[in-house]
Amino acid sequence: MEDGSIPDNTITASSTHRNSKLAWGRLHYSPGSWRANTDTGYQWFQVSFVPEVKLITHIATQGNGKNWWWVEEYYVMYKKGQEALKEYMENNQRVVSKILESSIAFS
Repeated sequence: MEDGSIPDNTITASSTHRNSKLAWGRLHYSPGSWRANTDTGYQWFQVSFVPEVKLITHIATQGNGKNWWWVEEYYVMYKKGQEALKEYMENNQRVVSKILESSIAFS
């Protein structure tokens, strides 16, 4: 996604702040970062790989280096075709990725 090979029109989100854009959800995108319109409730960022199925092996996240905006934790959901969304699970447990504040450095 970082290299732009996934088109902008395949990206959707629960909401987008007026000073942000969906395309800014790409890793290392210098103009800014995607930001939900609110920080309450469950916000989501989605990438569709239709019609070409992709094997995802890694997910990387980053905050906005200019402001105090970042996700503190997230989990992954997926679906194939018309199936219902499924949570990515390991050992029958939801895999929740937590971002540690102590690893975030601002200059």
